[in-house]
Amino acid sequence: MERLARGEIVAIAILAVILVLIGVGAVSIWNARRVQIGNYGWIVLGVGMFFSVLVGCGLLAPIFFGGHSGHDDGSDPS
Repeated sequence: MERLARGEIVAIAILAVILVLIGVGAVSIWNARRVQIGNYGWIVLGVGMFFSVLVGCGLLAPIFFGGHSGHDDGSDPS
């Protein structure tokens, strides 16, 4: 396995800090508004997340498997 370059480590660190800041901001806004979600809301939220992941995987699978099957390889005209 190759070692990461310094620039890649810096980019990953910056993205991790941004992710943490977004999470902290979302939790603080959520708690400041005193949002109450009932059982039906949690069910709908869970079903929506499930189908979002399902659609994401369904769209990513052809890209992943297509890249490994050789369909995108260049042809040799000779």
